[in-house]
Amino acid sequence: MFKIVRGKTISFRIGTLISGLLLFFVNSTVTFAQENASESPVPTAEAKVRLSEILSDLDTNQRFITSMDQALAALRTKSVQNKSSQIRKRYLALEKEVLLALKRPKPQIGELEAFLNALTQIEAQVKSSRVEIRKEIEAYTSYKEKVSAYINKWDRVKKERGSDIFPGQVEEQIRDIIITLKKRDRQISRLLDVVLKVESELGRFDQRLKQLKLRITKKLYGERFDVMARQGPSIIDPAFWGKESLYVWNPLKHSLNTLAKRASDYLETRSELLLLHMLLILVLAWFVLSVRNTAFFRDAFPQLYDNPVVLIATSGILAGYPLYSDGGRPIEFFLAIFLLPPLALFFRDILDRRYTALVFGAGALYLVDQIRGLLLNHPAHQLILLLEIIIAISLTFLFSGACRAELDEGEQEKHSALINCINLASKIARLSFLISGLALISGYYRLAVLVSGTTLDAIYRGMILFAIYRLLVGFAAAALGSRLLSILKSVSNNSELIRFRFGQLVGILAIFIWVKGLLEDLAVYQVVKDIVGEFLASGITVGDFSLSFGGVLTASLMLLAGVVLSRIVRAVLEEDLYSRYSFHAGTRYTINIAVHYSIIITSLILAVTVLGVSFSNLAIIAGALSVGIGFGLQAIVNNFVSGLILLVERPIKVGDLIIVGDTVGTVTRIGIRSSTVRTLDEAEIIIPNATLISESVHNWTHSNSRARIVVSVGVAYGTDVAECMRILKETVEAMPFILKYPEPDVLFRNFGESSLDFDVRGWIADVNRRPRYSSELRVAIEKALRENNIEIPFPQRDLHIRSDFRATKKAV
Repeated sequence: MFKIVRGKTISFRIGTLISGLLLFFVNSTVTFAQENASESPVPTAEAKVRLSEILSDLDTNQRFITSMDQALAALRTKSVQNKSSQIRKRYLALEKEVLLALKRPKPQIGELEAFLNALTQIEAQVKSSRVEIRKEIEAYTSYKEKVSAYINKWDRVKKERGSDIFPGQVEEQIRDIIITLKKRDRQISRLLDVVLKVESELGRFDQRLKQLKLRITKKLYGERFDVMARQGPSIIDPAFWGKESLYVWNPLKHSLNTLAKRASDYLETRSELLLLHMLLILVLAWFVLSVRNTAFFRDAFPQLYDNPVVLIATSGILAGYPLYSDGGRPIEFFLAIFLLPPLALFFRDILDRRYTALVFGAGALYLVDQIRGLLLNHPAHQLILLLEIIIAISLTFLFSGACRAELDEGEQEKHSALINCINLASKIARLSFLISGLALISGYYRLAVLVSGTTLDAIYRGMILFAIYRLLVGFAAAALGSRLLSILKSVSNNSELIRFRFGQLVGILAIFIWVKGLLEDLAVYQVVKDIVGEFLASGITVGDFSLSFGGVLTASLMLLAGVVLSRIVRAVLEEDLYSRYSFHAGTRYTINIAVHYSIIITSLILAVTVLGVSFSNLAIIAGALSVGIGFGLQAIVNNFVSGLILLVERPIKVGDLIIVGDTVGTVTRIGIRSSTVRTLDEAEIIIPNATLISESVHNWTHSNSRARIVVSVGVAYGTDVAECMRILKETVEAMPFILKYPEPDVLFRNFGESSLDFDVRGWIADVNRRPRYSSELRVAIEKALRENNIEIPFPQRDLHIRSDFRATKKAV
């Protein structure tokens, strides 16, 4: 008993000892694992996912920083800042001149208009710069928000990790990304402050511009309404003549120096325009010299063929005017002075020699007018104006006389309308100058300036526009004859028509510009513009739908443009695509119809959109049409759908020879509702498209235009059949219109009542010539049989007469 108990006690103690050792080993292992994990962590599945996301975010951030740096480098902050500085400098200089002019008791209307135009140009520059600045502000603000979001995200990630740290390399990448993002944030903040400051400055200048323009406008309207008031002593009054009215050199020199300085300052800030102008002149020179020896150039500029320098100089200076649209009075003055010599030579060469004195007289008048513009506030201004009026009246008489002398008696009847217009224009100009001269002598100086200035501006503008018209039409003609455009047959075959239409378009634009300038000189352009704008904005309102006259005009122009574009595209396809590649006539017609209706439908949709018709209204109209179709338009819709099927599936094409019922003819047109077939008798049959779809149609030329000719021939009994067949086959094979393949053949068809019947069969390439070729083949067969003594018999009949003599005798 004792032994057993003792054995159990020993066993229990040994088990307890082993269990303790096992527990100690497990605890030591776990502690060792935890210590190793703290030094070299083995991430769990959740930690691995989090680390992969962080690595992905690091890569995304790096790409974002790279793209942001590229975008920031592309922004033109420095350029916009420089442009703003240039605008500020130009405005302050102009503002000083404007304020001085407004302080004078009687400022000149032309001077105020020039100031107003210059301020308008600066205002357009301010508006353009502000648009660019706003785009940059939006870009900087967007990038700043994104950078701040990324910085906050990394701060949140580090806060969420707490005491858990990243591996060394990852930690270093995160630190570099955060530093880079904070640097970019500070950089963007600095740039944003700069552009916000520039935008604020431009906003203040915009307000000052508007206020200054308002002051000039009020002053200008006041001076215009005061145009009928007497401004002072006339030039025939002794009180007018003083020392100041005789000395003009110093004020003229001062005005020239002022204009030269302003022009120099402008070109210093816009030097790229001068380089661009020189490049444009070189391009024009290259073009003129390259096409100078072509027939088109000689036809366009016959008088300037031997003097291309005048053409290059005139076109080069005129082409530079749009480049300096914001240059103001100084640039316009010097461009006009540089343009005067080549323009005078240009008119001398393109006009008749009897106009030479008139041309140089107009040039002298133009130079005097420019000098007068430099002495607006000097008493000599009135003397120069009187000199201009005298010269202008003399030139009007000279011009009318030259025009009448140029045309002989026969041409006067032919050009009577032209002569009448010229005489009427000369009389109007002469009357205007006489009124201006009387007003100037009477002391109504402003009225004289308004009338004479408007008339002279109209004449100068007409001369410039005429020169531009001749240059553009001439260059267009020379370009049409160039090697590049002559490749296109649609251009080379229609060069005269294109030149004529282009001349019409340029002429209409020139007339519009001339009228616009005349209205501006008379100070009624804005009034006319407002009246026309109100008329175009007015219209008809029915419920929620309103239709304006302007919308109707725009929609009509869009439809007209669609029709013109469709004609142009189809002409180009016909002459440049179809002629180079072998397109079937039906294929060409289908492509043309598809192009035409595509362009027309597109222009119609645009026109409907301009009119303000919503698609909901179109849905209502479509519903109404569906009801109408259900009641009585089934036939029309059936023909319409059938027409679309004919154009798409093309079972019948234009040019096909078809048989429909009793109608035999060629398809000449496939329309939307019906098609036209021209018969062999040149009668045109209108067939509904549904008939061509629903009924059987015999199409001779659906897949090809080949056809077989079958000629039946009968020869007399007793003729050698083999010899006859040989002669017939040789005859049909000798015909030039019979195809070699399929091979022609001769068949012995039947034993007739009075002849041996043969069929001569052969294939031709054009089914439309089948009747003529059949006739020619019959003629050849008759000749061959006659030459070989083979008889074509007449029909043979046996006549049996049964006579009853007894009945005849009894009847007699």
